[in-house]
Amino acid sequence: CGAWANMWIKATNEYTGKAYFDELMQYDVIDYTDAVDLHPYSWSTPEAFSMVESIKYYRDTYRNAGKTDVEVWNTELGYTTADDVANTERKQGELNQRTLLIFETEDVGDINVLYNFERKGIINYDREDSFGMVENGYDDATVWGTRFFPREGYIMLAGHNYVMADSTNDKIIESTDPDVVIYQYDSKKFDSKIVTVYDKQGNSKTVSFDLGTDKIDLYDAWGNMTELYSESGCYTFDIDSSPIYIVGDITKVEETEKAKESTKSINSP
Repeated sequence: CGAWANMWIKATNEYTGKAYFDELMQYDVIDYTDAVDLHPYSWSTPEAFSMVESIKYYRDTYRNAGKTDVEVWNTELGYTTADDVANTERKQGELNQRTLLIFETEDVGDINVLYNFERKGIINYDREDSFGMVENGYDDATVWGTRFFPREGYIMLAGHNYVMADSTNDKIIESTDPDVVIYQYDSKKFDSKIVTVYDKQGNSKTVSFDLGTDKIDLYDAWGNMTELYSESGCYTFDIDSSPIYIVGDITKVEETEKAKESTKSINSP
């Protein structure tokens, strides 16, 4: 049997972390590493922060040296509801979803672990207390008489994981609207394409696409599914800062005029 050798760097987007990493590389540590372990936290939205470019610095150091099998483990990442950028449970959930989508699309995480599952305390304005996906087990933290009650961010993460399980990045689709983010994935689970759409500035708007298929399954950010069909293959969606997940035999994603008249719901749980 063997052991994995991994390197842990906390300050991924700061000079201190990169200086430490570069110094280790001078001592040939690159030849004895199976994974680099990062903690890429963000104090703004994942699109506005430099997380991806920061992680690529470490990833590409190995790839450029021919060490393509060295993995990137992001073992602490996520948002706390004590910060203004994620000051509601929904905001926390959608920012975590968007971070995971970006990391998959940009190939900057073989393992991505959100910090943390259980809240560490009950003080809502304390950063460390408010990363958790579920309430803690303290008597003062029970909700409806239940310990470890799921927060909204947990429900959104569960919905994300259900749809995105066993999927791989396909491509980024450019929108004529610079605030609309569109990613496409290949899903082995559904044997279909997955297209995710959201507005990175948090604006509510309507978008329409020709998807080249007469039936899709539309999942919202909480995992609720509605089956839609369109004779023309064109669909209209209401979007905002929370991702939607479109699953189906999608052959194209082309922006088109509003298609509400041709979009019909078959069933909506």
